[in-house]
Formats: sequence, C-alpha cells, structure tokens
Amino acid sequence: MTSGDRRIRIHTLCLPVTKDLSTVFSQFDVKCAISLLSKMAVERTLMGASLTDSREAMVNTVIDIFGTYNSAVSGMNHTSSMLSPITSIRLLPLYVLGMLKHRAFIAGQSVKLDNRVAALLLFRSAPLEVIDLELYPALYELNHFVENEADPPRLHLSFEYINRNGVYLLDTGSYVYIYISSNVESSIIKRLFGVNTFETIDDEAKMAVDIVSPFEVLDNPFSSRVHSFLRKLSVYRTMFVPVILIREDSPLRNLFFGRLIDDRTESSHSYIEFLNYIRQEMQK
Repeated sequence: MTSGDRRIRIHTLCLPVTKDLSTVFSQFDVKCAISLLSKMAVERTLMGASLTDSREAMVNTVIDIFGTYNSAVSGMNHTSSMLSPITSIRLLPLYVLGMLKHRAFIAGQSVKLDNRVAALLLFRSAPLEVIDLELYPALYELNHFVENEADPPRLHLSFEYINRNGVYLLDTGSYVYIYISSNVESSIIKRLFGVNTFETIDDEAKMAVDIVSPFEVLDNPFSSRVHSFLRKLSVYRTMFVPVILIREDSPLRNLFFGRLIDDRTESSHSYIEFLNYIRQEMQK
C-alpha cells in the first residue's frame, strides 16, 4: 500500500488593468496578435473551413479592430486614425496582407497542396520571430557592405527598390534568399562568390549545409562583412535556416519576387490598395 500527499500548486500572476481604451490600444503588440491570428487561421483551415472563409476572417479581423479603435478612441466616423503613428496597431493590415499572400493562404491553384499543408503546419508550431519574417520578410541590399561596415537599412518589399546592379538578401523566416541581379559589377561578384562573371554563379547548387557558412567566406572585407551579417541574423534563430542563391535568370526567382508583399499581383492587392479596401469596408 502506498501513501502520499495531495498538494495544490498555486501560481500568482499580477497584470496591469485599465479602464482607458486608449491605453489598451497603445500597448497593442502587433506581432503577438498576428501570431495568434495566423494560428487561429491554420486551425480553422485544418478543421475543414474553406480557404475563402479563412481569408475573409483575416480581413474581417482588421476591419473589426480598426472599427473599434475609431469608435472607442478617436470618436470619429472616418478612418484616418488607422494610420496613426502612435501605436503599432497601424501595422496590422500590413501583416494581414502578408498572410493573405503567403503560400499557406494565397488564393488559387498556384500552390501545390503539399506545399500549402507544409506552410500551414509551419505556422502551427513556428516561434514568433519566424512568423514575423514569414509574413513580412526582411529585405537588405548587400552592395551596402562594399564601402560600409554598419548593417544595411531594411528596405520596403517592393520591386521599386530592386536595382539591376544589386545583390539582395531576403530573410523569410524559414529561408534566406540571396538574389543576384544580372548587371552586378564583376568586382562584386568576384569578391562575394569567387567567380568572374554572373553566368558562372552556380545558384541552384549553393544551398546552405551550415547556417554559419552558407557559401564560402573569401579573404576580403566585403565577403567578411556579408557573412558576419548572416551570422548576426541567425543569433536569435531557434531553427535551421537554409541560405539559397538565386540569379536573376534562374527559375527560382519567383521565390524571391513572390515575397515582395507591398506590390500588386494579378490576384491580390498592393499594400496601398489593401488599405483603401479596408477603409471602404469600414464605411459600409
């Protein structure tokens, strides 16, 4: 016969409370909110809801949140406050647009079923920092390191910022793409990839086997700065992230251009068009 004690473990949690809705909205954590929204959309889809229903639910969430914000905080019937710089809530439409354009939720038949399911399962278990980059990737121009040691500025996800003589890094959370334009100077190609011409860059073979060294570090300051930046991006990473080189003439280039969220496509809005659509829906 065994004996034991029955014990109750009590956890005490102290959270700030307020009756001021403006305080609630000012403390809105858009990254946590969009992570929760993505996981809810995944569960809705995997439980049998149509993709159309899941997409409509995302858009309705933005409309409801900004409608509440306008009526409770601004007290106005128009929607100018949705772009208010005082709170991170203004970024919610941007992340939702990224979700609508992600291969997990994009409309149409352009994504294979296996790839869509894999993307859905990624959102189901991915940490916050990965979901953040999956929905709005980070774009940098690596030419910046030719003459600068400081990190390059983050660029908007638009083709407008892609030059024909640039090398770009796109961090999408689960992959890092390095896009090489066709008119890149031969000196940059030599210092970064160790070959003399754009045509001799072996893009498809350059997949990372080591997150620290996705392709060979060469003995020059430019290469060292680029690889140091890659290592910096991986510091807080909780999962392995392959680095893939993509030439401008490669069939893989759609992996890069498909993540330029700010631009309009045949089946989806640009960011500005999406904001206008939200405004119109709120005015109904």
